[in-house]
Amino acid sequence: MASQPVKVKSGVPQGTVLGPLMFLFYINDIVDDIKYSSVRLFADEFLLYRVVDSLEDERKLQRDLFEPEQWTNKWELNFNIQKCHQLFVRRKAMKEPVNTPFKVKFWNQ
Repeated sequence: MASQPVKVKSGVPQGTVLGPLMFLFYINDIVDDIKYSSVRLFADEFLLYRVVDSLEDERKLQRDLFEPEQWTNKWELNFNIQKCHQLFVRRKAMKEPVNTPFKVKFWNQ
């Protein structure tokens, strides 16, 4: 006996064979407007990173950090804020380390 079909308004149906592939198609454009940083897509998350050696690098990274929020507005999805983290990796030999508090609007909800 099969269950009745249900219209899916957004997202990906759980437990389907095509679900993971559909999910990848759905989120694949999250990187389209990220111009200055590198991005790595994983199964259900992504990593955005950039080497910051100057004020201009900071500005470029900050610009790219706002792009995923634009994507969430477009597709009416939300990030799980508890799983969003910033990690600063610094070389010990840096003369003037960058201490910019980068802003990500959706973390302040």
